[in-house]
Amino acid sequence: MRGLTRLHPVTVFLWFLFMIVFSVILLNPVCLVISSICAFLYAVFLKKGEAVKYLVYFGLPVAITSTILNPLFNHIGKVLFYVFGVPVTLEALLYGLAAGVMLLSVLFWFFSFQIVFPAENIQYLMQKISPGIALTISMVFQFIPRVKEHLKNTKDAFLGIGIIDENDGFLKTGAKVISASVLPIIENSMETADYMSCMGFGTRKRTSYLAYKFHFADFVFIGITLIASTTIVYGIVSGKFDFSYYPYFTKIKDVPLFYISYLILAILPILYDGKEEIKWTLLKSKI
Repeated sequence: MRGLTRLHPVTVFLWFLFMIVFSVILLNPVCLVISSICAFLYAVFLKKGEAVKYLVYFGLPVAITSTILNPLFNHIGKVLFYVFGVPVTLEALLYGLAAGVMLLSVLFWFFSFQIVFPAENIQYLMQKISPGIALTISMVFQFIPRVKEHLKNTKDAFLGIGIIDENDGFLKTGAKVISASVLPIIENSMETADYMSCMGFGTRKRTSYLAYKFHFADFVFIGITLIASTTIVYGIVSGKFDFSYYPYFTKIKDVPLFYISYLILAILPILYDGKEEIKWTLLKSKI
């Protein structure tokens, strides 16, 4: 179990909320580099092989697409060359690259979020506000992997009995598998609804089997998060992070305190998880 999963859900959610929001709104090159590197390193720390595959098959295509598309629709700045008569400017190209890196970092933060923040944590946070929404979210998180597994099993069964062939096209294979899977999936959903009704869902105030408590590590983690985030917010409001791509590049401001605060916030889960891994390794070595 990774370190962040031992923390209170409020602690983890608060950190991810600040980090993702800052990653979206701060397009300063220094902040982009910090956010993207830390996001990727933490994803690799959690899921080594899956994180690399996610980068190759999904992350990089998104970043490259953003880099290519922006110059085709925005022509402000110094013209570098023409593509079918369309001017491609340096500023538009670099802004597209910045947007792509921003999307890449946000994707990896969400990649890590779904690993260290399971559906029951979302249910725990939402149950006091809206139990119905909490239940819906938890059911969706449970429903999607079950549907994927059912589709895979159906496809394997069809291959085994010869209804479909490995050489069949994607559309033909998918149509047969989905058409055969729709009815069982609907029946399963109806059975779940009937089961919940029999269990008395909605008849009285809902209770929870989840019991989380704040520990010293939570207060330390939240404290560092709030101090770093407050410094970053002040830097945003006071213009310390300001950087413009249009109509020309502005100079990156020399404000090390604010960049260090952003780095501390971004690398905080890596430091915490690393500490937990070192502690666990030392404990195992004493056995």
